[in-house]
Amino acid sequence: MTVMTLTRALAVAATVASGTALSGQQARDVARAVTSGTAQIAGTVMTGGQTPAPLRRATVVLTGDQLPDRVVAVTDDAGAFAFASLPADRYSLSVSKAGYVPMNYGSKRPGGSGTPIVVAAGQRAVVTMRLFRGGVISGTVRDGLGRSLPDVTVTALRYAVSFQTGERTLQSVTVGSAGQVVNNFAPDAFPGTAMTNDRGDYRIYGLAPGEYIVSASARPPMGSSLSSTDVHQITAAEVQRAQQLLRGSSLGPAGDAPVAGQRSLGSSRVDYVPVYHPGAMAREDAATIALGPSEERSGVDVLLRLVTTASVSGIVSAPDGSPVYNAQVSVMDPVAANTRVFRTTRSNADGEFTIPGIPPGRYQVQASSYPDGLSGMTEVALEGQDISASFVLSPGVTVSGRVVFDGKTPAPAFSAAPPYLRRQAWALSGQRFEMSPDGRFVFSAVAPGTYTLAINGRPPAGWVLRSSIVNGADGSDVAFDIKPGQNVEGVVITLTDRPAEISGVLQSTAGEPAPDYVLIVFSADKRFWVPRSRRTRQVRPDLDGRFIARDMPAGDYLIAAVTDVEDGQWNDPAFLAALAASSPIPITLVEGDKKVQNIRIGGR
Repeated sequence: MTVMTLTRALAVAATVASGTALSGQQARDVARAVTSGTAQIAGTVMTGGQTPAPLRRATVVLTGDQLPDRVVAVTDDAGAFAFASLPADRYSLSVSKAGYVPMNYGSKRPGGSGTPIVVAAGQRAVVTMRLFRGGVISGTVRDGLGRSLPDVTVTALRYAVSFQTGERTLQSVTVGSAGQVVNNFAPDAFPGTAMTNDRGDYRIYGLAPGEYIVSASARPPMGSSLSSTDVHQITAAEVQRAQQLLRGSSLGPAGDAPVAGQRSLGSSRVDYVPVYHPGAMAREDAATIALGPSEERSGVDVLLRLVTTASVSGIVSAPDGSPVYNAQVSVMDPVAANTRVFRTTRSNADGEFTIPGIPPGRYQVQASSYPDGLSGMTEVALEGQDISASFVLSPGVTVSGRVVFDGKTPAPAFSAAPPYLRRQAWALSGQRFEMSPDGRFVFSAVAPGTYTLAINGRPPAGWVLRSSIVNGADGSDVAFDIKPGQNVEGVVITLTDRPAEISGVLQSTAGEPAPDYVLIVFSADKRFWVPRSRRTRQVRPDLDGRFIARDMPAGDYLIAAVTDVEDGQWNDPAFLAALAASSPIPITLVEGDKKVQNIRIGGR
């Protein structure tokens, strides 16, 4: 990250200049009228490298503030695309194709923020976008005896900033076209994965340059390949005993054969567990694969092994001590990139449950009962020995309040702004939601935990969320605790039709547009340095250096410019602290403000 010093300049207004006319063939099957308007955005997608060529059947996605949803087009044989009948607005373009690295228009890196395209009424903007072939990681998965293993899930992982926590975590990567994940054998429903073929070989392609960790698991992402089967490893003594029985030898009093259906006391339950290339059990011991642009790395082999597993069993009880029947009980990996369910079961009539086949590690055991609204969680550490994890569920609570439209324009129906109660940590949840025509709402059966409360989806056109007051504080950005047995009442969610915004022009020291920079607009109050805050925005200027941050809540802000930023890095409090120490521009917004703040790079 490189932070630049900024200076103020006078406000100016400009429009994006029209691009050159699209030459040759029309995008015959991709031009699409998306809404009422007279502007157009057209262009060509080319391959990268020293000899660019038109890229056919690439997927181009257009998004804009005035579009109800994203609009998708596919390039023709000449690599051309077009979007017609657009209202005057700022738009973003992204393009993808299987085997290539997806890109946003104007971005410096895959997944990076792109450059907006501004079109006025009747204007036609023409752009050229390039896609580079992605890198490839391939190899073979074998067991401890050197035999190849088919149907093993192999995943490419890399460290990235989590939108959930703002921390750098190991996450799977998305490759392929238009959000679809593709591997070497068949489309797959999970990001950055491939399945080994009958020879144990895998191949993951379309990867951006960077450093990767490769993980292999005999468990598909949605559950174990062994389901809930309790698999035991045969010991040498058991093999010897079986051979004696086949020869008709007498085992004697100490070697009596086990009764049918019984297991030998000495046998161990085993399962394949996820490992990292080349055969590490822990993430910190995994080898890192450095992948260059369009590079192919073969021989990234992984050794899977059987390890001793354990069972988690116990009793799920209600607050009065009675057993809970049919409660959903799951064993979760709390440190997985996306919290993963290892096994799930349900309690019987006596509240009892058993979940076998859990490899060594630390886990969360979560339980929830519907429609009672009971939930609970406990943590366990497993090292191959069975343990008991009985626990008492807590009753769910209610969160109730009302939605208010405070403005001068006619208010829409309250159902157009339904509240959304988001739990910070993933957990089983059976919460229910009801909303009346007068804007009153109730969340019931809410499990205790840490939450934020905002509007589900975009607010109605012309309206923005002002605040979500929970217990005297704004719970739309700053999380609040819901405690067992304590209902939360009197919540007021207010929307206003007076949104604030910051706009201006970003220029170099020579007074030229500086579209290659990224502006970070963030609250001056550290309390709001939290992931997905409404008060933190990353803004890319357009080709004329113009930028705009819309729908900002009132408050004190700081503006800083950086030469490059990792996707989601603005969710990291440490990143914002570094920006705050770099002499950013302070600015204060009150509701309804339309402030112009021009910026010049290179000193005050």
